[in-house]
Formats: sequence, C-alpha cells, structure tokens
Amino acid sequence: SRWTVGRQGRQVIIKLQFAHITWVPKHRVWFRRLPATEHFWTDKLVLHELDHVRISSAPHWQANFAKALRDQRVLVHWLDPGDAVNQGLVDRLVEQHVQKEFSRTSELISIRYKELDRVTSHGLHPLPEDSSLSELLRPRAPARTNSRSSRSGSE
Repeated sequence: SRWTVGRQGRQVIIKLQFAHITWVPKHRVWFRRLPATEHFWTDKLVLHELDHVRISSAPHWQANFAKALRDQRVLVHWLDPGDAVNQGLVDRLVEQHVQKEFSRTSELISIRYKELDRVTSHGLHPLPEDSSLSELLRPRAPARTNSRSSRSGSE
C-alpha cells in the first residue's frame, strides 16, 4: 500500500492506494470428543465444521474486503493538541482503517456462521435446500480442463 499525507490546519488527510489486498482466513476447529478415526471424514459434526470453513473461505469475502478498503480512498483525522504528524501516526491510522474493515467482514462471516448453526442445529440436521446458505455450500463441479489432444495431419 502507498499513501500521501497532506495537512489542512488541524486535519491530516491521508490518500490511500492499496496495490495488493489479501484475505487469508485461518481456521481452528475444536472437538469436545474427537470423532472415531474410521468415520472421521463422514461424521456429521466434522462435515458441519468444514461448512464453517467453506463459508469463511468463499472468494467473495476477499472481494468485499478489498472493495471496502479501495472504496475509501481518503482518511481524514483531526489532530489533538500536541499531535505530531509523522510516520508512526500515519501507520497507526491506516492500520486502524484496515482493522475496521477486517472487523466488519469478520462480523458478516460470523452472522453466516450463526445462520448455519441455527438452521442445522449445530450440524445435527442437514442444511435445508431453501436456505440462503445452500448456494454457498453446494459442492462445485471441478474446473474443466481442455483434454482434447492436438492432432496432426488431416481428418
């Protein structure tokens, strides 16, 4: 990211330009009782927890996060008496802005998590077909590759 800093009286104006924005979700799943090894990957609770992972790993979260950061190109901060405009202040203000958008996106994910838990009774029941989460969690077909081999000669 890059920014330029200007000053108008008691205001600091920071013009933002983000070159590369990433959203890298990290997940930690805790089980009170570990499911049996032979049925681990088919266990209802394991599959439910993996649905949580699929929700927060959906590509649209990165797009939403990046859009939110890019939409606000200017930060305006009123200086308190004695505040110095320096790299530390600018770094802190930019970090606060990024953290605010990160928290907003995380809250939206949390809402989807709660919806998943509500409609499935925390994984005890399958996801209803008419749930707004169905499209997000529906298994996707693997990406197609062009498997045609090139032929030489005439047909």
